[in-house]
Amino acid sequence: MKKRAFILISIFCIIVLTSCSTEKQQSHNSNQEQNTETSTPVYVTINSHAENSITIPNKERYQIYRDDLLARLQLIHSYNAKLNWESDYSVLLAMQEYETSDLYTDTNNKNILQYMIEDLNFSVDEHNHPSEYNQADIAYLIEQLGVQPSGVIGGLIVFECVHGQPQATNWHDTLELESDGYIYGKMYPSYKWKPEILSGAGSSGHVYDELTSGMWYPGIEDNFYEDQGEGIVLFGQGYDHDATLIAESNGETLFYSDGGYIKELVSKIQSGELPAGKIYTANIHVQDTATIGKTGVETNDALKEVLDELKPYADAGLIKYVTYQEAVDIWKTQYNSEPNQADISTFSQYDNIVAQQEGYC
Repeated sequence: MKKRAFILISIFCIIVLTSCSTEKQQSHNSNQEQNTETSTPVYVTINSHAENSITIPNKERYQIYRDDLLARLQLIHSYNAKLNWESDYSVLLAMQEYETSDLYTDTNNKNILQYMIEDLNFSVDEHNHPSEYNQADIAYLIEQLGVQPSGVIGGLIVFECVHGQPQATNWHDTLELESDGYIYGKMYPSYKWKPEILSGAGSSGHVYDELTSGMWYPGIEDNFYEDQGEGIVLFGQGYDHDATLIAESNGETLFYSDGGYIKELVSKIQSGELPAGKIYTANIHVQDTATIGKTGVETNDALKEVLDELKPYADAGLIKYVTYQEAVDIWKTQYNSEPNQADISTFSQYDNIVAQQEGYC
């Protein structure tokens, strides 16, 4: 029996829930027939994390950061792709200080976050590492810049090593999620924020990240993979750390490059190995820096390479670029919120992924 990578279910599973009403079932059948008759696409998101390691001490440095970010935004838009731009507090604080009207000429006389949302139809999400700021505080900082923060959790540690084995945690406690469904600020305790979508379900060091394609309402701990029928939706990122866009570190190997995971996922759907008429998802993670680690490779050049590789798939309708929110809306309206989990165990790099995980716990 093949050894199981914890972040996934050891065998490929598709979860189907029976509709609770005849009317809902008829709607589901109609939607499923429509999705089966046409090519079943993969809904692809792009996200980036403005980490606290990005240091912006003055206006000059901010201008450099902004120019690079703007070039990346326009590159993504030129491919009719979408971006969930996700930030921790340090870049947002820099924006509060340095994002002034003299910079607005190249963003349609708006600040750069307003430009992202209003002109490019991108999303601005929180991204948080444990600090004096929590997710609600980050959402508050976003709102102070004149835009509405999304309901996307921009990454969260969901798996931890317990007694030598990786296990799903009570990630609601990690979020400090209250019984009313809100998170209340630590720095700004009168502010509350409601999380609606979980993206980037991960682990410390990204060793045991969740690598499933699909969507469901996850439970906590042992019930993580059991669809709860309501609550926070998980967007399955698939294998989103592409070696073309992410620098390998700590002796780790990244096993897909040039959009390879997405290509393999499309191939499995088109060949019939994965059933048509289900929701399939994947994410492309891009760094929010001018260069990729210490490689010297320019981030935007690498991103263009990946987008060029995937352009034939997008042109053929085999992949569709969306934000996380758009993907969830499509899941609810076109797929009747039917949960689907296409785990990594059926993919060509599964054995390599499992071998690399051994010994980390």
